[in-house]
Amino acid sequence: LPTPPHPAADGYDSPEGNSGDEVTLQVQNVEFEMKLRPGVHEFLREMSSLFCVHMYTMGSREYVQQALHHLDPKHEIFKPGQVLAWNPALDRTTKTLQRLLCVPELVLIVDDSPVAWANHLSNLVLIDRYVGAPNDTSLSRVCAVLKAIHKSYFEQATSSGMPAVPTVLPRPTSCR
Repeated sequence: LPTPPHPAADGYDSPEGNSGDEVTLQVQNVEFEMKLRPGVHEFLREMSSLFCVHMYTMGSREYVQQALHHLDPKHEIFKPGQVLAWNPALDRTTKTLQRLLCVPELVLIVDDSPVAWANHLSNLVLIDRYVGAPNDTSLSRVCAVLKAIHKSYFEQATSSGMPAVPTVLPRPTSCR
């Protein structure tokens, strides 16, 4: 999960929280420190104006609910059914679009783990793993890539029907 915003070199700023905020989440009597990636709130707002945004995490439901309180405090981005948490019946190493109840050809995935999405690499836009750096600019790079994909997709859609997202993705799609 991302962590709290910093007025950032990536051009994103957010009214939620102060620069460098760390929040404490308590899950089953264990405390977790979460630091939001710089610009995460603006990134989520901007992407939700272009895409139907979902969150898919290997965190527990309790962890996700607490994290969402900081990521989307007004519940404007993630609506019911748009957040998938780890399910104890599944392994914690692999993610699948089958859990999203979607048409895989119409999905873009932003994640830092190609291993987790081994069955859907053609949909993956790779982002750097966040390590807490206040000058992290990964979200602005991913934003530019996603906007370009969005534009290209709809340019192709008007001229030749609806293309599959993987055919629009530049290869390799890495924002590192």
